[in-house]
Amino acid sequence: MDTAPVLNGVLETGLYVDDLAKARAFYEDVMGLQAMFMDNRLAAYPVGPNSVLLLF
Repeated sequence: MDTAPVLNGVLETGLYVDDLAKARAFYEDVMGLQAMFMDNRLAAYPVGPNSVLLLF
């Protein structure tokens, strides 16, 4: 029987949202995150030493 590989972390997590402006407001105002990239279709936030949260 094969064993599952050991996970060292999650590089990216992508969330699809209905309203990007409202989602950005939540993650920035409530959660205190600062976008490392944003345009009219996505926002990217660093959320740990080697992880990124992507909002689409």
